Amino acid sequence: MKRSIALMLVLAALLAGCGGKTEPTAQTYTYNYALSTFPTNWNPAAYQTARDSEILDYISDSFYVFDYGENGGYALVPGMAKADPRDVTAEYVGQYGIQPGDTNKAYVIELRTDLRWEDGTPIKAVDFVESAKRYLDPKAQNYRADSLYSGSVVIYGAEDYLKQTSPMEWDGNVGWFARSEYELCFVLENPLSGFYLKYNLPTPLVHIPTYDASAKVENGIYTNSYGTSVATTKSCGPYKLTAFQADKQYTLTRNENYYGLTENTYQTTAIVVDFVKESATQLQLFRQGKLDTYGLTVDDTETYGRSDFAYFHRGDSTFGMAFNPNFDALKAAQEKASGVNKTILTLPEFRMAMSLALDRSAFCLAASPLNTPGFGLFSESIIADPDKQTPYRQTQGAKQVLAAVWGLGDSYGEGKLYKDLDQAVAAISGYDLPRAKVLFDAAYRKAIEQGLMKETDRIEIKIGTPNSTSAFYNNGYEFMVNNYTQAVQGTALAGKLTFTRDDTLGNAFSGALKKNQVDMLFGVGWTGSALDPYALMEAYISPNYQYDPSYDYSKIPLTVAVDGNAYTASVTDWLAIMNGQSRNVTTADGSSKPYAATKQADRLAILSSLEGAVLGNYNFIPIMDDGEGHLRGRQINYRTEDYIYPLGYGGVKYFTYAYSDQAWEKYVSQSGGLLDYT
Repeated sequence: MKRSIALMLVLAALLAGCGGKTEPTAQTYTYNYALSTFPTNWNPAAYQTARDSEILDYISDSFYVFDYGENGGYALVPGMAKADPRDVTAEYVGQYGIQPGDTNKAYVIELRTDLRWEDGTPIKAVDFVESAKRYLDPKAQNYRADSLYSGSVVIYGAEDYLKQTSPMEWDGNVGWFARSEYELCFVLENPLSGFYLKYNLPTPLVHIPTYDASAKVENGIYTNSYGTSVATTKSCGPYKLTAFQADKQYTLTRNENYYGLTENTYQTTAIVVDFVKESATQLQLFRQGKLDTYGLTVDDTETYGRSDFAYFHRGDSTFGMAFNPNFDALKAAQEKASGVNKTILTLPEFRMAMSLALDRSAFCLAASPLNTPGFGLFSESIIADPDKQTPYRQTQGAKQVLAAVWGLGDSYGEGKLYKDLDQAVAAISGYDLPRAKVLFDAAYRKAIEQGLMKETDRIEIKIGTPNSTSAFYNNGYEFMVNNYTQAVQGTALAGKLTFTRDDTLGNAFSGALKKNQVDMLFGVGWTGSALDPYALMEAYISPNYQYDPSYDYSKIPLTVAVDGNAYTASVTDWLAIMNGQSRNVTTADGSSKPYAATKQADRLAILSSLEGAVLGNYNFIPIMDDGEGHLRGRQINYRTEDYIYPLGYGGVKYFTYAYSDQAWEKYVSQSGGLLDYT
């Protein structure tokens, strides 16, 4: 479930010819950009953040990929596969839990025969099988192991193999095996077909010799350095990693053994990424022609907002504040710091007050004016029905959950404040300072009454950010501190609520919160699975992904009206039910029955109920949507001028170049060494 851009590098290939003559210099086309934080681990079995996937996106591939379709839209087309999966369920009746009459549970993928690693070694069906074994190696406990058994695609026996208590034989127990040299067979626990099957199907693939050589066990602890350096990286994608210096620069060059290279694609011969912390420095390098793209900040919009080279679009993520109110950890922190108490964070009234006291419009204006306030887990870019391309936020259930969460559930309809649901949702601002003050006082009284804190205690919230140079995090932190300091004036928390900052987290921000090294993050969220919010919901509920692992959703009951009935189950069980798995639910009369959602309407009803359950605990509080703006350099051209999710503007696959590297250097020099993009 997953996605997520130095100094100049001159590439020249001089070919010596016969008779002492020198051939013309080969034309090269280098895409240069900068990042303020660098990838640290691009092991496809273990990476965790969008930043770590930055390299992985260039060096890996999938069975099915997005490309341009008819009428300028997108299409999900075969990538490493030759065609769509073929249903062979009937051939495996009596095996892998398949019963007579079952369909859409066992499939065969016929692989392309021209799949190669960067060194030319063929990639065959057995490579995907051996890679899956390593993903699910019980010793490794790989972060991405659950890509084979979570969400809507659950490979038969995969989770049991990972969590085995006694040694299992793979063959016959795990539904992922080679039928022939180029035929891969997989068996699902639950039936699935069509778009969602191809969209969610994992593509586990590592270079086995390199992966195994990178693994070691010391003092009983397994580690694996695969995908952390050039030596431990092998590419099956359009580019290969050829140089990497941590927090300095890395280079990818075109993989000539990649099957997807055509006359009209991948003109880019190299990608060079530099580590540049300060946005102002990145802008200077961009104007000097040393970078081909620059992400606009709050300080740039007035100057470059109307530039012919400026591009703006809405992404798929929602960014928010995240808390991990682990009582034991917060209590321990209190004992270490005399007079400092953080246990009030465990009270939902306090977290709800933090939500209502935040002026989201003012925050966006101060920290990121390209964004607009966000109120739900899913943005307008999240699609509930990929065939009809229906945005989730436009469905009735999605509107109702927002109206309910933000206190407008009874304020629309005949004789009410708003004439209909649409008008009520449009009126949501997320900012209700009077109500927030009441909740701050209520939380304080409750904390005192329950013995969580003393009247002399001071509350100190440590906010974590990846770095100290980002305009967004610097302006955002300053706004947060001022906003909440003012918000508690006139309440019992006046003068007691303070903030500190850890600005050294880098890519480890999620782990820092989970370990309670910081108390709060902002500007965090999830990306990927925008066309399958049913699977994306796992990021907010599963302990493997959620920012707040101290909150156990398996113990939270939720009643949902589905299939004409009201059923009750845990939030965790509803997640499984929504993704096609059968779980026991309690009926209105108190009896129990197995249930799995198969109708689209029921899945939508469950999805909106789950969104309400997550929003209602205020551990993850939406702040803003995913607005993005950047400048395109004069050297490159995009495939399209309009943003099309998930293809963007065509990406590096479809970049074309107005100048070769050699001609670009001359052009910049003739322009005085400083380009104008206003």
